[in-house]
Amino acid sequence: GLERLTIQHKLYFAFTKHLWLTDRRKEALHRLSRLCDVVDLISHCESVGDQSLRSACWLELGEWKVEEFTAPNSSIPDLLQIEVLLEFKRAALMNGGYLAWHNFALLNFRIAEQLNETDEGNGNRRINSPVSSSQKNHVVAAIKSFVNAISCGTKKWSASVQQDMLNFLTCLFQYGESPQIATVINESIGQIQPDTFLGVLPQLLARIHLNNSSIRSVLYPLLIRLIKRHPPAIIYPLSVLLKSPVAERKKSAEILMNSLRSHSSELVEEALMVSSELIR
Repeated sequence: GLERLTIQHKLYFAFTKHLWLTDRRKEALHRLSRLCDVVDLISHCESVGDQSLRSACWLELGEWKVEEFTAPNSSIPDLLQIEVLLEFKRAALMNGGYLAWHNFALLNFRIAEQLNETDEGNGNRRINSPVSSSQKNHVVAAIKSFVNAISCGTKKWSASVQQDMLNFLTCLFQYGESPQIATVINESIGQIQPDTFLGVLPQLLARIHLNNSSIRSVLYPLLIRLIKRHPPAIIYPLSVLLKSPVAERKKSAEILMNSLRSHSSELVEEALMVSSELIR
């Protein structure tokens, strides 16, 4: 029956991985591509509850294509981008697991980075270059997928989830000047547990002086949420920023410290006293 057929497909999937690992890559790609079509056809014809094999097939196929047809540290060709995006998206929508969303997010993020203009052809990114509509679409897809991946991550402090967090913040600080992108981030950020941001708190506090209103519309509410939930984790870094020689950074730290003082005044006074004494 269907259960026996699924076992056969799992064995066949393992066989294709063996071919790939033994450098019979062309054959492995061909066989895995056909297996993807077969498991798709079965899913359409039969009511298959577990989509994990189907998702794994499409995810592996996309990963292999990128590895096989893209040189290290080089751009992904346009046609390959379309193919692999579709494969990763299928994997994500079928199973909704961490790896599928992680790979789909990373690919969109990588393509958005590729679309950045270069400075005099030397490969350096123009930080203030305008965001094209195509680039914006990939950034938005990356943001939503990073949020899904982070939400699915069973180990929120793992290196992979932390990298997703850093890439998510890169989307904010590099592309958040676009009000549309800032809005998408604000709409999505609530899906991430606030505690998860403690791992990237230094990166958040390092940007509190940014003047762009779209970025601040995301950054300040997020920091205030963290202040309310974890005052001790934030108060000491803020007390250091209060001594910053950069006027805008110092002013921003004062705004956040006042927010903290409104409900943890005793803690604030103690922290400021410790900070002053350490400096003295």
